[in-house]
Amino acid sequence: MIGKWHCGHGAEYHPLKRGFQEFEGFSGSQDLSYFRYTLDVAGQPVDVSDKYLTDDLAQRAIDFVRRHRKRPFFLHLAHYAPHRPLEVPADIVRFYRDKGLDESTATIYAMIEVMDRGIGELLAELDRQNLASQTVVIFASDNGPDPLTGTRFNEQRRGTKYHVYEGGIHVPLFVRWPGILKPGDREQLVHFIDLFPTLIDLCGIDFQPTLPIDGVSFESVLTRDAELPPRRLYWQWNRGVPNYTHNAAVRDGSWKLARPFVTRNVPASNSDKRPLLFDLSKDRFEKEDTADAHPERLRELLRSLRDWSSDVEQSRLR
Repeated sequence: MIGKWHCGHGAEYHPLKRGFQEFEGFSGSQDLSYFRYTLDVAGQPVDVSDKYLTDDLAQRAIDFVRRHRKRPFFLHLAHYAPHRPLEVPADIVRFYRDKGLDESTATIYAMIEVMDRGIGELLAELDRQNLASQTVVIFASDNGPDPLTGTRFNEQRRGTKYHVYEGGIHVPLFVRWPGILKPGDREQLVHFIDLFPTLIDLCGIDFQPTLPIDGVSFESVLTRDAELPPRRLYWQWNRGVPNYTHNAAVRDGSWKLARPFVTRNVPASNSDKRPLLFDLSKDRFEKEDTADAHPERLRELLRSLRDWSSDVEQSRLR
């Protein structure tokens, strides 16, 4: 793993204790500058002040591919860009400022350009090593744009980072496997929980889980553009201990129930805000609350959300 690790503090939560055999990265909660930062490399701190973080991570990923080109590998490259602080070499941001963008937006797009360039170099390395046809590459964003850094293009969807509205959870997902997957769009709803079973299928791994798998494989969507079976999907976010009365959602076909966002800090108490119900087939921007017109569907999805949250909490507190 290379880049941001944000799955727990303490020795027992270190990536090398969580299944990774190599780690070059940092805790996602630490304060850092893109021009001065400390990386954890195999458990030892390494101070860096002569590189730009995004370029550094991309080069470390390329070096990993070169070291492991003769045997199967899994590489998780978790870029930090374009997360705050907004920092980028001045010569790159100038292009976007000259287009009339404000300083914040111009810096964000310049940061994305650097990340994009590094990912391109990583893909080119797979080509140089004749590994592209043997390597599944997945690219995704973790959430919508940060509202604290200004307005960005978001297809006019409601919400941003921190929200379970579509603007916070509807993100890019690309899967690349030259010679195996036919290029094109797939108009189906998938979730991050689906990536694990999908990779198991794509790699032909005989895996017998000891715990239930949350997601489903969308291998058939990628290879044959097949339809996934109907199911319900869930989201919830807040800092601290989960509170499912706040900023939670369930999706069932085109119907979506949302418990409204309250705060990006730790909620002080349970929320009494009115649940919202949207029909995304008619209202992709989540502007029209239809809860009063469909009370039975509202109650059904609220029960479903409560059942899911109870199941998640039993597992978390086990």
